Parts: sequence; C-alpha cells; structure tokens
Amino acid sequence: ETGVEDGSRLVLLVAPAGVLLTASADGTAKLWNAETGDCAMTLWGHLNSVMSATFSQSGDLVLTASTDGTAKLWCVETCQCLTTFQGHTAPLRSAVFSPGGALVLTASSDQTAKLWDARSGECLQTFAGHRDRVTSAEFSPDGCTVVTASSDLNVMLWDLATAESVLTLQCHGSIWSAVFSPDGATVLTASSDRTARLWNAEDG
Repeated sequence: ETGVEDGSRLVLLVAPAGVLLTASADGTAKLWNAETGDCAMTLWGHLNSVMSATFSQSGDLVLTASTDGTAKLWCVETCQCLTTFQGHTAPLRSAVFSPGGALVLTASSDQTAKLWDARSGECLQTFAGHRDRVTSAEFSPDGCTVVTASSDLNVMLWDLATAESVLTLQCHGSIWSAVFSPDGATVLTASSDRTARLWNAEDG
C-alpha cells in the first residue's frame, strides 16, 4: 500500500533517524518509519504534484518542489511550512539545499533556475540562459558553482555570486540531470539518449 491516492512518485532517502521521505503526485510529501512502514507525518500545502523532496543535512528540515510553481521549506518536528519560495512562472522540477543549508536552488520549466535565501524566501539570483525547461540544478561541493541541466540539450555551469554562465556543455539528448563529483572536478550527466557521460568541469 502506497499511502497516497495516486501512488508515490519517488523515494529519496532515509534520514539518520530511520525516517523515509517520499514525494507524491497527490501534492504531498510523507515521512515514514523505515522499520514499520507506518506513515509518521504528511506535509500538506502544495496545490499539485510534488516532484522532489529532500532533507536538510541536519535532518530537521524538508525541502519540497512542486508543479504548482513553488518550493516549500518544512519543519519536520511540527510539519509546519516555514517558507514558500515563489517567483517561477512554470512548474518546478527540483529543489536542493546548498552545502551549508543557508541557500536553496530550484529548477523550473520556465527555463530558469533560481537561488533563494532559505529562511527569508528572498530570491537572490536567477540563472537564465537555457532555451527549454531546466530539469535539474545542483550546487558544487564548495557551494561556489551551480550546474543546470535542460531539455535544450545543454548543461550549463554558473558562477553562484554573479549568476553568469562560465561553461556550456553541448550534450547528447535532453538532459534529465547533472551533478558534480564529490571533488567538484567532474560533472555527470544523464540523458534521454540512454547514456550517462562524465565531463571535465573546467573546460568540458
């Protein structure tokens, strides 16, 4: 039994306390006891499918992204929404925390990624340059660079402070995701052409 009407979209991770986090097409994210399978909490508030959900490094916060065009920050203990990130003009594909947790990065079908202050919800930067939906956005391990993937067949690396593009990787089909290696030297991309590729983060 999934615990949601439309079925769970994806399972993301297990927190150190043994709590499982799921994001669902029914507009909720749920916290589950990983041992018993019981639903411990339901995070209500989005108006459409929740595309991604992730824990903060400390495990006391959850970040969700939805096709309703918003991301939300939640307190795990109280299930209360602390911040709503509004500013995109199309569905969100993902939302992630910065390495230190002070910032949030969102990817949207409006062809942009946005950087936000995690507590205030203020939009700090907009990364604009793709010609189709941005399917994922991730921080580098040092938090100084952003990598975005897009259905326009390109992956772009951006300077976090200036929101300027520093490198464009012309890829191999619509790109579903792009992530940095742990040392930040390499970018891994996953594509609709059924391949994954490794790229030099300095010069492609």
